[in-house]
Amino acid sequence: LCAAPAEQDLLRIQEATIAWKEGDAEALPKLREELATRMSRAALVYTLVVQASAAKVDRKSKAPLDKEFADLLAGDLSLEEAMTLGGLVLAQGLLGGAPYHGYKTHRAKEGTPTLGGALFCAAAVVAWLVFDRSREGFLAIFALLGGAAIGAVDDLVNVSGLRLGLPAWHKLATQAFVGLLLGIGLAIAGFTHQYFPGLGAPDLGWGMAVVAMFAVVAASNAVNLTDGVDGLAATCTGLVFFGITLIGVRDSDLAVTVIAAALTGAVAAFAVYNWHPARLFMGDTGSLALGCVMVALSAEVHLLWLLPLLGIVFVVEALSVVINVTAIRRYGRRVLRASPLHHHFEEMGLREQRLVTAFAFVAALGTLLTVLFARSQTPAG
Repeated sequence: LCAAPAEQDLLRIQEATIAWKEGDAEALPKLREELATRMSRAALVYTLVVQASAAKVDRKSKAPLDKEFADLLAGDLSLEEAMTLGGLVLAQGLLGGAPYHGYKTHRAKEGTPTLGGALFCAAAVVAWLVFDRSREGFLAIFALLGGAAIGAVDDLVNVSGLRLGLPAWHKLATQAFVGLLLGIGLAIAGFTHQYFPGLGAPDLGWGMAVVAMFAVVAASNAVNLTDGVDGLAATCTGLVFFGITLIGVRDSDLAVTVIAAALTGAVAAFAVYNWHPARLFMGDTGSLALGCVMVALSAEVHLLWLLPLLGIVFVVEALSVVINVTAIRRYGRRVLRASPLHHHFEEMGLREQRLVTAFAFVAALGTLLTVLFARSQTPAG
């Protein structure tokens, strides 16, 4: 309903915004007056949102704009107007991509379409609906979609240009909530026995809810930090899900096998399509979803305590950020040239393709060791 007018008007708004930033003070006001003769209030709201974002550096020009924006929003939007506004915002995410806020050498990637994680989320959901539909599989799908929903909101806020994604505490709180619900579901379903080297598979009981909560927050953010080089997060997660698929086959676990195999194939295809230079970013929609479902699937094969080994690359990437930030704040100096770790190697001159290959080798080693450990254990109670 909204896609056709949204795309056409979005391009005009973007062109006017560029002209406005280059010194044509009348570009956006003129466009707004022109569009007022044929557009709904929702589309006009969007033009003001774009102009307000561009005017953040100029407090004098932003003040009267804020008043006009507030006046326009004084009346409630109708359902059709709200859908039009949603279509415009979504079109910017899909067509215009996210504004650049990342590593300095990646400036050329600004404008690359994002929200690509929705594609492999859809693949996993379809596979579960067609081949499984079990309660065990539902827990993994819930984790996948819960992470994807948080990431999608973050991506849409980012591409709107109003702010750099969700506030950190909002994101952490929602991730913790998804993890807590997942942990409760795992406890109810009986996935409380988790292997720990040297201790067998002790029963965590309701403590599973707390462990899963922290695991979801840690894993989803670690995968998100790794998603900074074309194909890096997709390649490493693909290897992790391939290992989980092998374990699922060994345990004759249909739900785990179906979902992990679907994610392996979808993420591998995504990695091939986005081998440098990337044509579509998975965004937080993909990275947070992959981190969440990784926890769910690991718990369902009773290997939650082995997740740091299975996802060794993500652990190292997250630790590199913690170490570097701590060193800068406490001692005023860096341990690494940049963080996460992949940016450190970029600073040293390593090209993206070779960097991904090297990190994939480490990810494959961690996966292999985890699979070998799983094969040495008897099925957990």
